[in-house]
Amino acid sequence: VLSESRVVSVLMMAAMTVSARTLVETPMGSAVEPGRDEPTLKVILSALWNLSAHCRKNKSDVCGIIGSLIFLVQLLRSRSTAVVENGGGILRNVSSYIATSQQGEEYRKILREENCLSLLLSQLRSPSLTIVSNACGT
Repeated sequence: VLSESRVVSVLMMAAMTVSARTLVETPMGSAVEPGRDEPTLKVILSALWNLSAHCRKNKSDVCGIIGSLIFLVQLLRSRSTAVVENGGGILRNVSSYIATSQQGEEYRKILREENCLSLLLSQLRSPSLTIVSNACGT
């Protein structure tokens, strides 16, 4: 039986693997455009969104996976509303951990390098209330 923590790690790695085949370059940086893999990615991301809300350990596990924060920002650049909603929800959930963890400055540096703040600000114009809510952190 897998622990919840291990499930989080496995799901994050699966999401990163599925989306790695579909990275495209945009003026703002790399973005995930899942195409035919979108249903699979949406299910994985939805589960991660749920699990990342549960406890500090799960949030730590998401942040601790090498490349995970870059991946989450890449999701914010997707043209798929569902992918952006899920990625933004996970990022919103882990933000409380980033704000208080000992590695917080390291994580914030990654987010700054990926221009996460400007992406979140641009999402305030989204017609999706979920995207706006996630960008606001509420």
